[in-house]
Amino acid sequence: MIKKVAIIIVNWNGIRFLENCLNSVYNQTYQNFDVYFVDNGSKDGSVVFVRKNFPKIKIIELDHNTGFAKGNNEGINEAFKDQEVEYIVCLNNDTIVDKNWLEELVKTAEKDVKIGSVSSKAYFDDKITIQNAGLEFHKTIQTNKKGGISVGFGLNDKEAPELSNDIEIFAAGGVAPLYKREVLESLLKRDKEVFDEDFFAYVEDFDLGFRIRGLGYKSFLSANAKLIHLHSKTSGVASPFKTYYCERNIILAAIKNLPLFDLLLFPFRSIRLKFSYLFNKNESVEKLKGNVGILGILWILMKANLSVLFLIPKFLRKRRKIISEKSFGKSPERAEGEFNDFERSFSRYVFAETVLRKNFTVLDIASGVGYGTFFLSRSVNKIYGADINDDSVNFAQNNFSGKNIEYRVEDGTKLDFKDHFFDAVISFETIEHINDYELFLLEIKRVLKKDGILIISTPNKNIASPKLTTPLHDYHVREWSLDEFKELLLRYFSIEKIYVQKFKWPAFVVLLRRIYADFFRLFGQRVLRGSLKILQFMIFSVVKANKNNAKIINRDTISNFLNDTRILGHSDNYKKGVYYPKELKSKDELFGIQIFLLRNK
Repeated sequence: MIKKVAIIIVNWNGIRFLENCLNSVYNQTYQNFDVYFVDNGSKDGSVVFVRKNFPKIKIIELDHNTGFAKGNNEGINEAFKDQEVEYIVCLNNDTIVDKNWLEELVKTAEKDVKIGSVSSKAYFDDKITIQNAGLEFHKTIQTNKKGGISVGFGLNDKEAPELSNDIEIFAAGGVAPLYKREVLESLLKRDKEVFDEDFFAYVEDFDLGFRIRGLGYKSFLSANAKLIHLHSKTSGVASPFKTYYCERNIILAAIKNLPLFDLLLFPFRSIRLKFSYLFNKNESVEKLKGNVGILGILWILMKANLSVLFLIPKFLRKRRKIISEKSFGKSPERAEGEFNDFERSFSRYVFAETVLRKNFTVLDIASGVGYGTFFLSRSVNKIYGADINDDSVNFAQNNFSGKNIEYRVEDGTKLDFKDHFFDAVISFETIEHINDYELFLLEIKRVLKKDGILIISTPNKNIASPKLTTPLHDYHVREWSLDEFKELLLRYFSIEKIYVQKFKWPAFVVLLRRIYADFFRLFGQRVLRGSLKILQFMIFSVVKANKNNAKIINRDTISNFLNDTRILGHSDNYKKGVYYPKELKSKDELFGIQIFLLRNK
């Protein structure tokens, strides 16, 4: 069956492009598509022209210029009302597409379920020189070369033979990208928008590509999906408008998406890049200088940077939502980061296996991507993996299924299980994320059999947030010291034993943090929090720089990793590891994670 495509064309006073663009669209070999024409308050008769000459087109009229990002979102939202639509294409109005263009895009998209977006191959109007074959990643986002981050810019096909085949790229270019519907729906559900409307125009394609990769999808170039792009005809080449939004949006994209280490270095790298523009005579900068002069450029850059200041709080909130969700679940996009600390996390499941019995029915709360549930399934009769994030549950079902495993979307404070159903419940580093943690414990008590086992872990407040009244971790709503957590648990359960895991930092670093916290708490909680954040960043940077300490496992290889006999066949190796839980000997011990083995009263 030929899958249906929705083609979104955003227009603003672009009547001069529309005849060639739309005629080429309706000359496609691939015919199962609808066109959604989003007009951004044009004054040149664009809507009248389209309505008269292309009556099939679905027209969405906006009363003013809302920008490229919002215009596309309006079209996407309208297209989503058609349940048959499986692909979304956002086509620039100043393009002329090859007759096989759409067929080639869909063909590339269907090569792999992990492909979330596909880039067209755009040429200048000489039909020989490549203008954009996707976007590449640089830590500065912009670069001092012709075409910036555009793949293949300024080359012809002979000069770039690698672009003659479909290849993976960082992100699809914004000229004519194709996106899978389920990918955009996932982003819409989390971010409440597909393209970031605060960008207005420019860099929104890079930002969207970054977030698509964060969901675990790839972006590919479709080498034969060709078109002509009349580059920057709407806003103008080297225009003040384009310069302002590119500068502003590059900074916003960095705040929103870059890893912390690269984000903190971004201002210095960006300044160095600006100097290279001046000394190496960047072509676009020279054209802009001819239009507005040096003082004009400085004024544009100053306005762009000042506008960023007002948007920083909003974009930090967006960053927070992307990096980690305020739920007790671990979303798939967090899986790769989680596996950087795989040994400590997996060691808890190895420990839990020693407590469980073959006839047990077990609940793993906040099972995330499912690797721990999958591991424990070999040692119990039946195990349920519960997570509040439906994307995590889908990922677990697709990658870590088993005959005695069932994954469910569940809220930890409203578990949909019968009373006294489980022999054991496991909850690793979950309770600190939940506002109503007492209700969470009551729900566990309800579904757990009398004398049933609860294994629960949480960070040690005295190490994680020394001297702070609220957690240092942005997504923890509450943390407990050993005595505080013990007192809380004794209200509902009896304690069998207390175990601890060492902190991932050396003991001298933990002691340094305590001394540091003692000093800075004299200046108040706000200064203490900021100082600890800085210290934490410095320590992480040192750890990250030491490649011997890095344990990075790509998300796509998790299944193979866990199925490897080195893990499932020799989990005893983890019992000898530094992170394997040890029984608490003294409450004065330095430990990062406290693990309680409990019985239901």
